[in-house]
Amino acid sequence: MAASSARAASPKWWTNIGAPKFVAAPMVDQSGLAFRLLARKYGAELAFTPMIHAGVSQCPQRGRGYLARHFQTGDGDWPLVAQFAGADEDEVSRSVARVLERDPTNNVVALDLNLGCPQQIARKGRYGAFLLEDDVDAAAKVVARLRKDYCDGTGRVVTCKVRLMPDDGPALRGTKERVARLVDAGASAITVHGRTRLQNKQHSGACDWSAIATLRASLPADVVAIANGGIGCRGDVDRVLDATGCDAAMSSEGLLENPALFAANVDPDDGSHVGQRRLAREYLALAAATGAHVNDARAHVFKFAHGGLNAFPEVRAALAAAEDLAGVAAVVDELDARDPAGDRECRHHAPGFDEAASWYWRHRAAVAAPRDPGVVEARRLRKLRKAQAKARSRTAKAR
Repeated sequence: MAASSARAASPKWWTNIGAPKFVAAPMVDQSGLAFRLLARKYGAELAFTPMIHAGVSQCPQRGRGYLARHFQTGDGDWPLVAQFAGADEDEVSRSVARVLERDPTNNVVALDLNLGCPQQIARKGRYGAFLLEDDVDAAAKVVARLRKDYCDGTGRVVTCKVRLMPDDGPALRGTKERVARLVDAGASAITVHGRTRLQNKQHSGACDWSAIATLRASLPADVVAIANGGIGCRGDVDRVLDATGCDAAMSSEGLLENPALFAANVDPDDGSHVGQRRLAREYLALAAATGAHVNDARAHVFKFAHGGLNAFPEVRAALAAAEDLAGVAAVVDELDARDPAGDRECRHHAPGFDEAASWYWRHRAAVAAPRDPGVVEARRLRKLRKAQAKARSRTAKAR
């Protein structure tokens, strides 16, 4: 596989969708149609669906209801990438067929294979980062099958989203070898999350942009590279593109809190600042229009209005108890009544930005978490021993 970090021109399929720079990530239960439309309003040029579990979505009994919630599209939702999780090529292909049946407007321009999810459920389900690490042969077969069944390489294409291999070393040999297999199987784009599966939740640490650059340089000239991880503000987009040489930048949790991230929270029509409560209201209007699930809406508003909800615990409790979209909207009304100027919110891209009021602040670490799995396991065991000691102490006192 020839390697190059630059090319004279973008591949045709990429230019056909506008060679987007700003990408909204796939997020389980959180990158639904209403959220995508809001992110697109404020600058997202390409968006991913939530992860679609192939085994569930193609199931005759559960599939219809599952897809009704996890795959919606319509006007204003192009270009769209549908992301799938699965290791069986037949099963994933059937799942894709069901999804494309629900896309009469042909918004889906790419089929993405999830090879980056670090959660333990992905290990049990044979997908995500565990599939890339443990059975790249199966992943390559899925890529080749989807390319054969649904793509021609210039219209709809197959893409993959990956993480770095644990304890891979600065040369990224293991990651490069696996990604090469995917490209040889027919992947036209690779999204690289610059963390390993061990860098997750409280161990996430900083994203390794230099590793993304190393992987980008190993890709063929006609393969699109998208950088993911550590993008929490508009300035990060420019910095990651400069640092990695990638074609586009994908934001996930940063965008999840602030769907106006790519626009630097500036209204494209009148230049006004777009605050967190405004985003919450605009999202809820789109949620009502598209039939979003109330559970998804609660989760979105929790992130949008994190500062105010932390300041007023009883309002936060009311959000958790909200049973419908009207109840969620009432929570935003209550926040406005208690904090009409929005002083409790973090005010992204404004001089008064307060990272302590931001839901995303915990990812802005200066130093990446160690990749050594032994270090991570030792930390886990220390925490477990402390918890066990506390439990023994409580038991002794009760006696």
